[in-house]
Amino acid sequence: MVYFTCIMYFGNLPEEYLLTMIDTERHELAVSDQYLLFGLSGAILLELTVEGRVAFESKNVVVINEEPVDDPIVQEAFELILAEEKVRSALYWVRRLSKDIDNLKRRVISHLVDREIIEVREESRFLIFKTEKFQIKEPEKEKIIKEHIRDIVDQKEESDPRALGFLSLIYATGASSQIFSEEELEEYLQNIRAIVKDEEVGHSISESIQLIIDALMRTQIINYNQFMM
Repeated sequence: MVYFTCIMYFGNLPEEYLLTMIDTERHELAVSDQYLLFGLSGAILLELTVEGRVAFESKNVVVINEEPVDDPIVQEAFELILAEEKVRSALYWVRRLSKDIDNLKRRVISHLVDREIIEVREESRFLIFKTEKFQIKEPEKEKIIKEHIRDIVDQKEESDPRALGFLSLIYATGASSQIFSEEELEEYLQNIRAIVKDEEVGHSISESIQLIIDALMRTQIINYNQFMM
C-alpha cells in the first residue's frame, strides 16, 4: 500500500495543474479540454493521496481515512469513491471523475479567479468564435512550481512524492513543454520517463490517463475512417 503526505506549495494539485497548463505567451490553455479533464481527475486522486484519504494497492484506489477534506471539488470526488461498493482502479476513477464531476474545469478556474491568482477574459475571433484568455496575476507561484519540478529532474533538489506525482500528470497529458524548454526535453526526456516509471502512485495515475488518451485517439481514428468511407 502506498500513500504519502507533504507540504503544499500554494493550493491543491488540481489548481496547480491547471495553472501550469496556461501558456503564458498565448494566454490560453496548452492542452485540449479532454486532456485537461483527465489531468484534473488524476490531480484529484493525487490530492486525496497527499491528504491521507486514499492509498494505492497495486493499481487500485483504497480508502484509508474517511474524514472529509476542505476543498469542495476534491471532497465531491472523495464522496464518489466512498459511495462505491467495489474497490476500483485508478483507470476507473480517472475516467469517472472526468465525467461525473460537473463543470470540473470551470470550477477549478473559478477557484483560481476567486483567490486572485488568475484573471480570465473573453475575446472574439471573426465576430463569431469566443476564446478565453488567462492572465496569471502571481506568476511567481507558477514559477516556483515549474522550477521545483525542473530541479528534481535535473537532480538539483531532493525529490518528494507530491512533485513526482505532479510530474507524472504533466508527462501523461503531453504537456512536458509547459515545464521544460525544447533543449531541456532533449536532454532530460529519458530521465523524466525513468522518474515517472519508478514513482508508484504517480505512475499508476499517469498510466491510467495514458490508457484513456490512447483509447480516445483510437476512437477518433475509427470515427474518421468511418466518416471517410
